[in-house]
Amino acid sequence: MQDRPDSTKPENVGYSLGKILVFMTCAAMILQSALDKLQLPLATDEFENEPHLDLAHMRSEEYCNRPGSGEEIHGLEGVHPVSSMKLLGAVLLIRHGDRLPISRPPVALQNLVKRNSCFLGHHAQPSTPLLYQFIKTITKYENAIKTMITPSLRDYALLPDTCSDISITQSGIVQMLKLGKYLGDRYITKEMGSSQDIVLSTSRFDRTYQCLLSFLYGFAQDDFLKLLSNGIDSSSSIYFCDGDKSDSPAFGSSCKCPHAINIPNLRRSLRYWNVTKPSIKFLYQLLELEDHRESDQPAISPSRVWDWLVSDYYCSGRNPPCFPNADGELNECLNASVIADLIELVEENQKQMIINPEYIKGASLVVYPLLSSINRKFQELLKAFRQITEIQTKQPYLWVVSSHDVTMGPLFTALQKLSLRKVPYATRLVFELWADESSRHGSSSSEAKSQIRILLNGEDISKQTSICRHCDESGLCTLDCFSSFLNVTFFKNINEVDFRTACNSYP
Repeated sequence: MQDRPDSTKPENVGYSLGKILVFMTCAAMILQSALDKLQLPLATDEFENEPHLDLAHMRSEEYCNRPGSGEEIHGLEGVHPVSSMKLLGAVLLIRHGDRLPISRPPVALQNLVKRNSCFLGHHAQPSTPLLYQFIKTITKYENAIKTMITPSLRDYALLPDTCSDISITQSGIVQMLKLGKYLGDRYITKEMGSSQDIVLSTSRFDRTYQCLLSFLYGFAQDDFLKLLSNGIDSSSSIYFCDGDKSDSPAFGSSCKCPHAINIPNLRRSLRYWNVTKPSIKFLYQLLELEDHRESDQPAISPSRVWDWLVSDYYCSGRNPPCFPNADGELNECLNASVIADLIELVEENQKQMIINPEYIKGASLVVYPLLSSINRKFQELLKAFRQITEIQTKQPYLWVVSSHDVTMGPLFTALQKLSLRKVPYATRLVFELWADESSRHGSSSSEAKSQIRILLNGEDISKQTSICRHCDESGLCTLDCFSSFLNVTFFKNINEVDFRTACNSYP
């Protein structure tokens, strides 16, 4: 990407500095306004009324999202309180299920958790009747499946080795099977069967691909192989910036946006250790992080340490680890108080990140192509709905995206749905398009009869997002609101005028 012409001239340097100051001021005002409206608690307030020692238990229960044997998934997906409203389409963004840690602190590498088995088994827990059927189907049709899918995915295993680093666990597969079954019951139109327009996408990682397969099996068990034969799109980006599903894609090169590329570096730079607190200093030394530093940053961040504790211990129902002292005795243990202080540090890091102007801008831009793709596809669906005289045979359109927590985090930032907490396993973020049957034949008020709903884990959060918060006095969030947000409000929020200019303004 070339710099702007004459960008180093004194008068332009002054202009650039002034622009940066204006952006930072506007960003701070916008974030404060969003925090006030969303009543996002500050780091100190978030722990009020929460027993400090129980914080690790509460956060891990929420994050692990373990599939209990008798628990059912609930939500508002696919259901509208007004009977005349018809679902035209839905985009289902799913975070993958439970996995092993991304990384471990040095001391943990010498004391690895031993696992009973490295393979899925329906006799182990957690389980579901679907698990046995899923394993049997995958094993029987493995060669056929690998033949029918896109070449970029053929080298990936269809079932996880549940001992490999970052691998999906049995709990993660069960989460996907159960979630797929629940959402399939909500969105699959039984009389349409495999003729329904269903598009599948995954990032190019074993864990998202394997979770998509298990989700799809629960979602449409009878048509599993038929839907796979239609193909799976594999995105080169975890932000799916190359995944436009409209008839005329507009963002083929958007993955090269410099602000988007820099997001991982920004995220790393905003995660730090505060060793002035005795418990954090104890943890830092116990995990031998001091001797494993890379330049000015430790080899593993507080967030990654928490991820390790959750993935290796809490999500598996194990107690936090103990490590040997100088005499070889296992008496250096991580107690609940130390882990609670770690969680507070992780969430303080998160707070500093989501109020950082550069992160806000980069995170917003990195998901703009995905949001635009959803809007463009919804516009096509609504236009087609108004032009036909009979019910479309392939409705509702469904786009299932198997993604990551770092896919959803920037989306929440762009939508100003802010949170200090980590995105739980098997989280689902759904965009729905509804239209009133009475507006089918081109009524002048037909646009007001469309509705966008945004649901997070089954809860309607539409009015909590910047798309719908101030959209319509009637309380209806129309598709026009979505377009207005992407064309106007989105760029006002980051003090830019359009996507191309914003990308090229990277320092």
